[in-house]
Amino acid sequence: LVLAATLAAGGPLLFEAPNGKWVVMSRAGEVLRTFSELAGKRVLDAAVSPDMKRWAFLSPDAGKDRLWLWEEGGKAPREVPPAGDVLNNPAFSADGQWVYFIQNDIEAMARPKEPMRYSQVWRVRFEGGAPQKLTDTRGCHMWPTPLPKGGVLFTHATCHGGRGVDLLPAVGAAEQQLRDTESEHGETAID
Repeated sequence: LVLAATLAAGGPLLFEAPNGKWVVMSRAGEVLRTFSELAGKRVLDAAVSPDMKRWAFLSPDAGKDRLWLWEEGGKAPREVPPAGDVLNNPAFSADGQWVYFIQNDIEAMARPKEPMRYSQVWRVRFEGGAPQKLTDTRGCHMWPTPLPKGGVLFTHATCHGGRGVDLLPAVGAAEQQLRDTESEHGETAID
């Protein structure tokens, strides 16, 4: 199995298997569900809320990859209005109220001489509302991971090789670059 989705804090694990099926697994290793579609739409990337009732997923069925929000047993899935070209890496907040994702700006990628702001962290309230841009800094941001007590960790790359881990402590706060340090056991720790 290949880990292909950001994990909800304290929630189940979500994997994409080599056969293209998605697998939801408890933290104890029990397979809870397998699927290749949600709400009748093909799934390219997905996230599930900690209570496994809400889903955020990317589907190409509308002609372009779009982010959809869906609650099992509820209404039809709702498409998140695109703010740019490509969405990826959905992740739920610990309370299941927010979905964090990455928005890539293809036009910015075509302007290599300007400051590079290729991909940024966004969020949208599951119940509705417009997406909110949380970062606007140079580089490629990936894999937003909401923390149980607030804040969002995400990887940050220069788009040309350099990378690190950043912390967005709260909405509107400046992001903070975390420093990787080697522990005495050769493991990487975050200060």
